[in-house]
Amino acid sequence: MASKLAIVVAARSALRSSVMHVLVAVLACDHLCAQWTARAEPIDLALTCPQFASVVDLVNADNTGATDTAPALQAAIDSGLSLRFPEGTYKINASLEFASSNAEYCFGGSKFVSDNRITFFRIDGSNLVLRDFEIDALCLPVDTYAMRINKGSKNVSLIRGVVRDIANDEPVGSQYGLLVDLDSTHGTLVDHCVFENISQVEDNTSTNHFCAAIYFATASDAITSATNAVVRDCVVAEVYSPVVASSVSNADGIRFSGIPGDPESLQLDVVLEGNTFLNCQKRTMKVSHVGGVRIIGNHVIDDRTDVDGQAAIEILGESRDISVDDLSVVGNYNTAVWIQSATNVMLNDIRCQYGNTVSSGVVGLGVRIEPFPTNSGWVFEDISVTDHCVTWG
Repeated sequence: MASKLAIVVAARSALRSSVMHVLVAVLACDHLCAQWTARAEPIDLALTCPQFASVVDLVNADNTGATDTAPALQAAIDSGLSLRFPEGTYKINASLEFASSNAEYCFGGSKFVSDNRITFFRIDGSNLVLRDFEIDALCLPVDTYAMRINKGSKNVSLIRGVVRDIANDEPVGSQYGLLVDLDSTHGTLVDHCVFENISQVEDNTSTNHFCAAIYFATASDAITSATNAVVRDCVVAEVYSPVVASSVSNADGIRFSGIPGDPESLQLDVVLEGNTFLNCQKRTMKVSHVGGVRIIGNHVIDDRTDVDGQAAIEILGESRDISVDDLSVVGNYNTAVWIQSATNVMLNDIRCQYGNTVSSGVVGLGVRIEPFPTNSGWVFEDISVTDHCVTWG
């Protein structure tokens, strides 16, 4: 039986291994312990996409990281061809716009860096696959999002990607690894991806800043159609935002934000399955003003000693049709699942093993059904909890 520290050390070691490998992580849990195992398999571009045009040959893209190669790469992407990115480092000082359809991009573990505050990848096309990429912000802020899948995109797959080291120490707003616009997007797949070290460290006394690894949201006042998406077998690690006098921490692994006052207008079909979360400061998942989210077989580990998380999963904003099945929480969260306002929520097989929490508030709960003090008018209907277990380390 491995200790919690050994689990986290092994997980971090796997996260920091070369992105020229596929991270395959398995977290096997029972009611009393968690055991992390990881293995890496090499990526061979000659086998996975031999027929694709090479961006080095096609547009003379620089894969040494010495010069800005964004214009050359954009020209290659605009050709509409499926592309192969030979191993290396690509410096891009402007966003890459993926607006074509029916194309695949094999990055072979290549790294993207920038001298500027940009959104590295903007995706507007449909039927696109991006695989085996690394976005490294080099501990600098991005232009709100490292990647974004924009309104109207269909069937976009992100496979074995890595987004790391977003560290905002400037008053430039919130920071996210990936935005998925909920308006008219369909078929988004995020599979075996890693989001590591995403932090919002600047305190702005007039504005609450946020950070999250994956953000499902919309800027629209009304949604023209629902979305469906799958996030599976991903690792989200070290998501941080300060706890200061002007605001509380707003750091989440995955965040859903719909339209306040009209939850029925945003009925989704989103599945979060088999993901692992390490040290997401406030919550691993926040579900607000949306419906139709299924959370299956996810695992939460927290080994921090300076601050404990508010809840592994927080469901609020009159959300509806939310199910949580096979959830394990190990570490310093106050509550595994906190339902503040919701309709038709089903919780099954919630397993918690808590350490020594540092908060003086409510601690050590498996399921908490209670409105936030400022939202006492929210309602609860059809809440079911089965197979619920809480233990202490």
